[in-house]
Amino acid sequence: MNFDPTSFTIPESQDGQRLDRYLKSQKIPFGLIQKGLRTGKIRVNGVRQSGEYRLSAGDIITLKGIIQPQPSGETEPQISQSLLDDLSEAILFHDDDFLILDKPKGISSQGGTGISFGLDQALKLLPSLKKVSPKIVHRLDKETTGCMIFALNREAAHRFGEQFKKGKISKTYVALCRGVPEIESGEISMPLKKGVKGQLEIMVPDTGGQKALTQFDVVARSRNKQFSLLQCTPLTGRKHQIRAHLAFMETPLLGDRKYNPEESEKSFFLHAYQLSWQDENGKTWQFTAPLPEAFLEKLNQIGFQKEDLEAY
Repeated sequence: MNFDPTSFTIPESQDGQRLDRYLKSQKIPFGLIQKGLRTGKIRVNGVRQSGEYRLSAGDIITLKGIIQPQPSGETEPQISQSLLDDLSEAILFHDDDFLILDKPKGISSQGGTGISFGLDQALKLLPSLKKVSPKIVHRLDKETTGCMIFALNREAAHRFGEQFKKGKISKTYVALCRGVPEIESGEISMPLKKGVKGQLEIMVPDTGGQKALTQFDVVARSRNKQFSLLQCTPLTGRKHQIRAHLAFMETPLLGDRKYNPEESEKSFFLHAYQLSWQDENGKTWQFTAPLPEAFLEKLNQIGFQKEDLEAY
């Protein structure tokens, strides 16, 4: 199994999930979950809880003796030195409590069934992080690039989880879309719930779903008016929120085959451009990740003007 067998940090996207259902989603056998809950070997923030317990972002689930670690040599993923070097250079900030990573494209945030490794596992292999265990407090999709926070201790993980839950961390994304919105700026207010399209799990608009709000501004249009560059700010933290909302607005991400089955591009273009928040001492933190070269090359290829992109 490709996950840490001792602890999980609950990301923003799983806020409100039942404890037993979350553990089941991590591919832990149901019998082991029930036994662990009954014997107190599964705890949340050090406290015994029932399977019905509703998790909060930043909660730390610890498991003692539930999953046996694999023999040495099998648990450590095989990651090339060149990728580790790239990840080391992609760290935008690092102190004792957290780090900010400019996430590269094509790597999952977290390991799991069918995933060879996740960023949480790869970061543990960096010499500068050998003595800590980077913890995920929010996720970016595999193909999404840009700013991502990793907590470096439990206290920081819980603190960031609470800030995400309360909407105190501002996230700004840059999205390359097919089509152009009818208005220059606005707010997409459409609840989302889990659904299925073919064999794919997606988030679908549904008035009975969870509240989901996304602000957007049109930054630029391609010369042929077939594509647009949007700056998006999610005011809630639903899974695939920006992707689902842009598809709902009929301007899906270029390359997003999950939300636009007619798409011909193989990979979508969504970049977590900026993160900002104010800590408990009133200090403002802000981090920016420039658009990746591949993103800029695609913009140039499909006809965006250089002067429209000066901000990035």
